[in-house]
Amino acid sequence: MAVAVSIAAVVGEMTLWFSADAYLPLYSGRSEYWAIPYDVAVVLAACCSALAIAASRGKERQRAVWALVSLGALFVANAVTTFVVGAQSSYASLLFWIGLRNFFFFVAPIGLTYAALGRRLLDVGFVVNRAVILGIISLVVVAIFIIVEWGASEWLAGTNHAAPLAVSMAVALGLGLSMRFIHRHVDRFVDEIFFRKRHEDEAALRRFAKEAAYITDRTTLVQRAIAEVKEHTDAATVQLLLYDGNGHYAPADGVGDGLRVGENDRALVALRTWHKTVDLHRLDTALQGEYAYPMLSRGHLVGALVCGPKIDGDSYAPDESNALSELAHGVGTALDLLDDKGRDNSTIVLERLAELSQRIGEVYATVRRQDPSNDMV
Repeated sequence: MAVAVSIAAVVGEMTLWFSADAYLPLYSGRSEYWAIPYDVAVVLAACCSALAIAASRGKERQRAVWALVSLGALFVANAVTTFVVGAQSSYASLLFWIGLRNFFFFVAPIGLTYAALGRRLLDVGFVVNRAVILGIISLVVVAIFIIVEWGASEWLAGTNHAAPLAVSMAVALGLGLSMRFIHRHVDRFVDEIFFRKRHEDEAALRRFAKEAAYITDRTTLVQRAIAEVKEHTDAATVQLLLYDGNGHYAPADGVGDGLRVGENDRALVALRTWHKTVDLHRLDTALQGEYAYPMLSRGHLVGALVCGPKIDGDSYAPDESNALSELAHGVGTALDLLDDKGRDNSTIVLERLAELSQRIGEVYATVRRQDPSNDMV
C-alpha cells in the first residue's frame, strides 16, 4: 500500500493531476491520512520481524535481532516523527522526535554492519569472491577489446573507415558469445583462491565416505568418522547414533554423553521416511545439534550423524551438507556390513528363516481373510 501511494504521488507530480501538498504529510497538516498506508506497512513489518525473531534460535536469533531491530527502530522512529509533524504537536516534541529519528539514521547502519560482519549475517568471503570475479571479467573483456582494436587500427591503417567499424562489431559479438566461457574459467580460478580450504574439506569428507567401506574395525570406523567430521567442518559437537535393536538410537560404542533417543522421535521418523537431511531447529526432537544426516544401509535407517553448530558460527554450505550426507551413508553401510560379519553365519541363516516364516504367515492370514473356505496347508 505504501508503495502504491508513493507511485501515485510521483505520477501525480509528473502529470500535474495534483500537487505535492496533497500527499506529503511532512509539509501539509491536512494530509496526514496519506501516511496511513505507510504506517500500516511499518506495523506489519514490525510484527513479521518479531515473529521471525521468536521463531529463530541460538546464533540465528542474534543475527535476526541485530539486523531486524536496527531497521525496525529506524522505520518506527520515522513513522512516529511523520505522525507528530502531521499532528502539529509542540515544537519541543517535534525537536525530540526529529532528533530521535536522526539518531537512528546514524545507528541503523552500524547495527547492520555489525550483523553482517560480527554476527556473519552475510558471507563476506562470498561477496568479495563475486566482486573479484566481476572485476576480473571486466578487465579481461576491456583488455581484449583494446588490444584487438589497437591491432586492427594498425593493420587496417589507410583503408576505408568501414573496416575498423566492422572489426569492432565482430570483436563485440565475439566477446558477447564468449562471456559464458570467460566467466566459467574466471569463476573457477577465483573460487580456488578464496574457497580452497572449503573445497579441500569437502573432498576429504567425500574421500572418507569411500574409505569407510574398507575399515574392518567398528571402533576405529566410528572414531575416524567423528574425527573427520570435526576436522573438516569445525563442528562443535558430532555424534553417531545407531539403532540398538530395542527401539532406541544410542551413541555408537558409547561414544557421546549416553543419550538414548526413541525410534519414534520426530527427527528420526523424518530421517527414516524421507532419507534426507533434517534441520533439527524445525522439529521438536531430543536430538541436539544443527542437522541430522541419515545413515542408510539396504534402504533402512541404521543410524544418524548429528552435527552441532560450527565453532566460528558459520552456517553449513550446501556442498558441505551434501558431502556430510554422503559420508553418513557410507559409514552407515560400512557399520551394517561389519555387524553382519561379526555374527555367525548360522545365526544369519536362522534370522532369515524366521523372517521368511513370518512373511509366509502374513500371506496365509491375508488369503484366509479374503476366502475363509480356502484351507492352505
